[in-house]
Amino acid sequence: MRLSSTFGWSAAALVLLGLTLSACDTTTGSPPVFRGEPDDGTVSTEEICPRDYKPVCAEQGNRRQTFDNECEARKAGWEPAANGTCEKPHS
Repeated sequence: MRLSSTFGWSAAALVLLGLTLSACDTTTGSPPVFRGEPDDGTVSTEEICPRDYKPVCAEQGNRRQTFDNECEARKAGWEPAANGTCEKPHS
């Protein structure tokens, strides 16, 4: 009788392990950033930008602001102007 009880628990544990492993996400890579044609340079405000830190200096009118990356700048409605941080005006 004890053998069947042990077998029952082992079978239940294997089923539970199988269900747990089948729920794992095995996809890799960055999520898509651009909608539509990637070459059009637009980013939807609903899209998630990568967390890459590649600072850009972006412009909006006569204002300049540094963003973590080009995607973040475009998402905020700014036009990337140069790679790197914006230079602070000399006082």
